[in-house]
Amino acid sequence: MALVPQDPFELFQRWGSWLPSWSDRVWNPGWFGQPRVDVHEDAQNVLVSAELPGLKSPEDVHITVRDQKLYMEGNFQQEAEHRDHHVHRTERYYGRFTRVIPLPVPVRETAAEATYQNGILKIRLPKADDIDGKRIDVQFQ
Repeated sequence: MALVPQDPFELFQRWGSWLPSWSDRVWNPGWFGQPRVDVHEDAQNVLVSAELPGLKSPEDVHITVRDQKLYMEGNFQQEAEHRDHHVHRTERYYGRFTRVIPLPVPVRETAAEATYQNGILKIRLPKADDIDGKRIDVQFQ
């Protein structure tokens, strides 16, 4: 009889194969209405990009900066209801979303810019020493 070492993560791997939709929800940061974001910093700016597919107008997303945090909130509209269809899988999120992102350095809110194109929201926040809150308007292209 051969001895086989026990893998402490074997149970988690089996859970992932038994319940793929559950494991997707646990490991996917975009689940539960929180868009996935990237935060980068260069010499002059803090750059944030967020996945927000399906927004139609600037009223769908509100962005503010205060207390060295970026606040994003808005609403994803469902394209159509599927009352007469047999739904086999639903993974897309519809409804309100919120996300609070701590910023690595103080920024100048008054000089911030935001653009939205192809489902990606890009925000440029120039670095600064003062901290005041300001709403950022999104320019749709």
